[in-house]
Amino acid sequence: MRCSRCSSCSACPACGDSPTRRSGSATPDPSSSPRGGSIREVADTWVLANPNAGSAEAADELRHAAEARGWRWVACEDASDGAGQAREACERGIARVFAAGGDGTVHTIAGGLLEGGGGPVLGVLPLGTGNDLARSLGLGVEPLAALEELEQGRTRRIDVGRFTSDEAVRWLINVSAWGFAGEVDQVIEEETKRNWGTLAYVGGALEVLGDLPLYDVQLFVGGALVEQARCVGVTLANARTCGGGVVVAPTADLEDGLLDVTLVTEGSPLQLATTAARLRGGQTLSDPRVRHHLGAEIELRVDPPMLANVDGELLGRFSQARFEVRRGALAVLVGGEYRREPGGDFSGWTSQA
Repeated sequence: MRCSRCSSCSACPACGDSPTRRSGSATPDPSSSPRGGSIREVADTWVLANPNAGSAEAADELRHAAEARGWRWVACEDASDGAGQAREACERGIARVFAAGGDGTVHTIAGGLLEGGGGPVLGVLPLGTGNDLARSLGLGVEPLAALEELEQGRTRRIDVGRFTSDEAVRWLINVSAWGFAGEVDQVIEEETKRNWGTLAYVGGALEVLGDLPLYDVQLFVGGALVEQARCVGVTLANARTCGGGVVVAPTADLEDGLLDVTLVTEGSPLQLATTAARLRGGQTLSDPRVRHHLGAEIELRVDPPMLANVDGELLGRFSQARFEVRRGALAVLVGGEYRREPGGDFSGWTSQA
């Protein structure tokens, strides 16, 4: 497959064009199939689904709609299987891979595509609790409506982050949340997420708000110490929302090559409740307890170790981690409501790329 503008193969680094094959268009030579046999017989769109995400009714409706279009539907056994299926799609030259699930599922499938060297364009079919990346991509949170958006969607190349610590290495697609958000994740059961949706996050926040631990946080951007404060939480955002629509980074741009860093400093329970309400409404830029920075290379040092998640998946406690942005590393389909820049006042942000 070649770029429509310059004949470069696949995702073109020269012009940024990321062509996708439509059903019935040419496919790679069968000899490129890692398993032998003709990959002309393989559907050009794979839907990799988390069978535990969403309601059974919503998943069945989505599966029927996908299969009616001739797409391959795969119910992944676990995260490892999902990542493996995504890597296989890269090997087979599949045009599009759709992740059907929540942000954790998207994280897994996107990671598999990145580890596989890219190739397929990623689409998101929101079946999870938060569905935050789907919101940022202009796809909404209704699975069938998102499917229709994907059919008409445009291809963009978005940034991803690389999270590295002594204990773990992960891709960051949406948001990494430390402290407060990690405490909330720890008290929410998976069944509660399925039954209550975004209200599960509200209930979890109320449960932990009165007894939040404090952390000494040092933030380095581009190797320089730019912030030192006692905090209840830190977020590193590639996109704008987490936790089912909480606007942690109202000015985030998925294509600017930067992560938006938000630190929530110490305060009384009432003050922190006010800050939490402002977070949900995207009104944090004027909050005196919230500090903001931008950067492409970021390091966090915290004491004591802080609970952290990446794309909604709780990883554990960390005292140090590094984040590096890989600009334009992931080809995705976006909906009609997708906007790179949501507007707003950037004056409260300190930019050090």
